[in-house]
Amino acid sequence: MDRTTLSRNLQPLVYEKLVLLVEDGGGRSKTAKITKNGEARLQMAIPLWRKAQQALAKQAGTGPLSELSAQLTHLIRTYN
Repeated sequence: MDRTTLSRNLQPLVYEKLVLLVEDGGGRSKTAKITKNGEARLQMAIPLWRKAQQALAKQAGTGPLSELSAQLTHLIRTYN
């Protein structure tokens, strides 16, 4: 992911205090760390994500979903 895209995507999480950016050494790089609030929000979101995945599997069928997952995994391994 491009550095500016990553920064832009992290901004709302930092603003909401769900993620904290910590400088690494010389100030040229930062590490994103999930906060306690971020961990709590993540735990709240996981059941909703699972429910959405189940609804998608019910509509699309598990076969096509498995095929899509396999193709995406292949693309990641090939181009990463």
